[in-house]
Amino acid sequence: MKFFTWLHKQSLFIHYLTIIIVIVGIMALLGIQREARPNVNFNRVAVSVAYPGASPSDVEELIIDPIEEKIAEVDGVKEYRSVSFSGAGAISVEIDDTYPDVDEIIDEIRRKVGEVKGLPDEVEDPFVTEIKAVNIPILRLAVYGDLPPLEMKYEVERLKDYLSRFPGVQNVSYTGLTDLQLKILADPQRLAQYDMTLLEMIQSLASWSRQKPGGLFENDQEAANITIGEDYNTIEKLRTFVLRANDSNLGVSLAEVADVRFDTETSQQVSTFEGQNATLITIVKKPSADIVNTVETIKKSLVSYEKNLPASLKYKLYTDESVRVRSQLKTVAQNAGFGMLLVLIVLIINLDWRSAMVTSLGIPVAILGGIALLYFQGATMNTLVLIGMIVVLGMLVDDAIVVCENIYSNLERGLSPTQAAIKGVSEIAIPVVATVLTTIFAFSPILLMKGIMGQFISVIPLTVILMLIVSLFEALIILPIHAHEIMRPKKAKKSFFKGFESVYRRYLNWSVNHRWLSILALLLVFVASAFQGKILFSKFTLFPATGLTGVSVRVEVARNTPIDQTAGMVNVLSQRLEAISGGDFESLYANVGQVTTGGAGGSRQNGSHLAAISIVFTSDPDFIDREKDVLAKIRQVSREFGQEFQASTTVTISRPGPPVGKPIQFQITSRDFSEARLIADELKKGFQTIQGVHSIETDADGDTKSYRIKIDNNLAVSEGVNPSNISRTIFAASTGVVTSEILRNNDKVEILVGIKASGEATIADILKLRVRNKVGQAVPIAVFAKAVVEKGPSSIQRLDGVKTLTLFGEVDEKVISGKEANDKIQPKLSQIRDRFPNANIATGGGEKERVDALKDTFRLYGLAIILIFMVISLSFQSVIYPFLVLIAIPFGLVGVVWSLSLHDTPLSLMGMVGVVGLSGVVVNVSIILLSFIQQELRDGMDLKEAVINAGVRRLRPIVITTLTTLIGLLPSIYGVGGVDPFVQPLSLVLGWGLAFATALSVLFLPSLISFFTIIARKVKER
Repeated sequence: MKFFTWLHKQSLFIHYLTIIIVIVGIMALLGIQREARPNVNFNRVAVSVAYPGASPSDVEELIIDPIEEKIAEVDGVKEYRSVSFSGAGAISVEIDDTYPDVDEIIDEIRRKVGEVKGLPDEVEDPFVTEIKAVNIPILRLAVYGDLPPLEMKYEVERLKDYLSRFPGVQNVSYTGLTDLQLKILADPQRLAQYDMTLLEMIQSLASWSRQKPGGLFENDQEAANITIGEDYNTIEKLRTFVLRANDSNLGVSLAEVADVRFDTETSQQVSTFEGQNATLITIVKKPSADIVNTVETIKKSLVSYEKNLPASLKYKLYTDESVRVRSQLKTVAQNAGFGMLLVLIVLIINLDWRSAMVTSLGIPVAILGGIALLYFQGATMNTLVLIGMIVVLGMLVDDAIVVCENIYSNLERGLSPTQAAIKGVSEIAIPVVATVLTTIFAFSPILLMKGIMGQFISVIPLTVILMLIVSLFEALIILPIHAHEIMRPKKAKKSFFKGFESVYRRYLNWSVNHRWLSILALLLVFVASAFQGKILFSKFTLFPATGLTGVSVRVEVARNTPIDQTAGMVNVLSQRLEAISGGDFESLYANVGQVTTGGAGGSRQNGSHLAAISIVFTSDPDFIDREKDVLAKIRQVSREFGQEFQASTTVTISRPGPPVGKPIQFQITSRDFSEARLIADELKKGFQTIQGVHSIETDADGDTKSYRIKIDNNLAVSEGVNPSNISRTIFAASTGVVTSEILRNNDKVEILVGIKASGEATIADILKLRVRNKVGQAVPIAVFAKAVVEKGPSSIQRLDGVKTLTLFGEVDEKVISGKEANDKIQPKLSQIRDRFPNANIATGGGEKERVDALKDTFRLYGLAIILIFMVISLSFQSVIYPFLVLIAIPFGLVGVVWSLSLHDTPLSLMGMVGVVGLSGVVVNVSIILLSFIQQELRDGMDLKEAVINAGVRRLRPIVITTLTTLIGLLPSIYGVGGVDPFVQPLSLVLGWGLAFATALSVLFLPSLISFFTIIARKVKER
């Protein structure tokens, strides 16, 4: 009490301190960086390497295999996955997050990849990059129009340079338009006419088309560098380049046997936007840049830049991440404003307007103070921080209400405002600190959650904890000063609560006298809740399939379909999907030639027969009411398209939250890949019999057509033909060979040499090309070689160096959960494992994440209970009292079960986070009640009278704190300011879970405590 008496004498200092907190908070709010999501370290490294023209099998054997051997030597690598496809390969390396120095592992991976030797000459240097959340795009735009490729390339490069100049932009990239090349395409007939082979033309260009250093010349008079020849770096120079000449100085120029022109590089990927070919530009901001300001600046500048574009060229913005951030900010502001209004109304009804004003002043102080602490912590204002603010909003006044109500009670007893303030805060300080600490310790273990999921949601408890700390400071230090200046005594309590307390006293008297009946009723509630909880837990999902941000439609047409034909069919589907948009699609774009099967965390596949259409839904808050109908239409249109074009289509939804795999996902690895295919087929059949399971697919490619050139060794040796000349000629004819580079507008441009081919050219035309034999004759390759048709995959997936196959599936959560579907397949899975003992079948994706998240949550829940127990034990200086206080936790679990069940909401990860947090909130009722029972016992009352008196005396603060917490969360539960399905389960568990638990505590806890006569004996002993 001495401290609070001294503090009262420093009221001016406290007022200044309050002003400083508010000013610093406002400055932090204006200066804090806004982000779409928290910066997450994915602990992943990507290795990519190009081998133009190589088959998937060649890429696997010649590139991926030697690189993976080096990666396997690195300590701290959890797993590595690779995909080999035509012309390139990619490896994704996951780092063990328990390893002490992740950066050291990343550096070691770079070193090991650099040590790989013996890669083919045509292979470009492997590119190693770390995957970070800061590299996630903030804005995309599509550029399209009727322009030739060269002009389109020029305009896109200009736009890229323009966008890159903005201060907040880190990187600008684009797809759908390849690099510029200077192409030299030989005419096979003209080569034959001049008795020249394609390889001779390539060798001549490589030898003479570039200038070379001749050293340094020095004599007594001068010193000068010597350069031999000159660069043939223009079309005009190259056309006049002499490939061959005779003694009469008659030569053959390049223009006589080949066409020379600038063109874009041939690509096996095409981008489309809203049904037409387009270039898709992606903008990534700097980590330190504000997402809203950066996007706003870009959008304003593009309006003026549009005047510089050709009339036939158009652009359209899509995937604007700042829209969702602004929407979240708006939702929080609306929910906070509405919540504060409701809280104020509740306080006025139950206390008086002066007490309500003193209490509600704590909300802005706590929020602004918390934002200031977040700012100094280096945090950003992202969607997860906003969620934390929504969650904590109703809790911020709980401690203030308890303090203010106790001051108010002392005023009613006739004490002066100063005496009431000092005595009121002194009596309640330790219980209030204990209640806030239990909430803080309940949320604290969530900071320790592992993996990407833990990094993603850790900012929620951090926000809650920091704001609760400021609110505790405000309630114990600032509020009493305001209370003695503003609050005044009144003759009587509000009639409403006086009558309510009278009724409650009669109930407590009955329940304590008939406590066995009360306990029996409580047991019936627990039994019913246990049965309902089992049903609820069986439908546990990481993130609910509502509040979808978009969908992806995977399209697979007949294998070996040319990419232009695939793009044409995809444009047809895109236009049909656009027709059903009804304004609900923010954007619709497609990538042809590359897909990610299985959604986030799925497998990358490449092939001219594959495509993925991405649909981004509107950010309209009301869309959540229409999303099921829209999704059904998308599936119907996709299914009808598949039937018409004999194509396979699957729809993958984009759920809110961090990226996780599909609810059904199995990884099958086996040295015998045909065995893996058989296992996948068996699992697929098994899942197809389970109601509610749909979109079953695998990343196993069917066989695609390829050619193998078989050489007659006897003939080739007798002709004296070098096998390498054959392979280089065929490679140059089919893909082209890069001989050198030139500079054009400060950009490097490759010189590609190949043959001029029409759309009707066949493999036989390539075999007509000639190579020199040992006597100098040009002999057609077809003399000693023939082409044989083979079948092979268009991509090859590997896990830890072994070929793997992954099966993916979706579930209708109204029919069956992912957990239930995976449980039902277990008997079938056991039979398969018995039949194929050498195969490894591992659960992955959403199910693995779900199991890991549950393990983490239960571990953290146990830690939270231990910490709460310690806080209660220290505050009561007893090891008996904590057990009585913790009785409230089962009440909280009952509240969770019925709040979710009655709202028809599945238990999700965010709901589990709410359960952990609720454990710290729900015990506050018990702490406050027991502390006053302890006081009454010290004053000489018997246990029964102490329980009843303390119950009635603490009823008002218990009811008010519960109401303010619930009402503060109501807007985010029911969408007054807009529904966020990601945060709704968390708010629902904390809000209605606490309300149910408080009702049980008020009704049954006093009679339950009356059983434990030991507490009366312990108090008397003291």
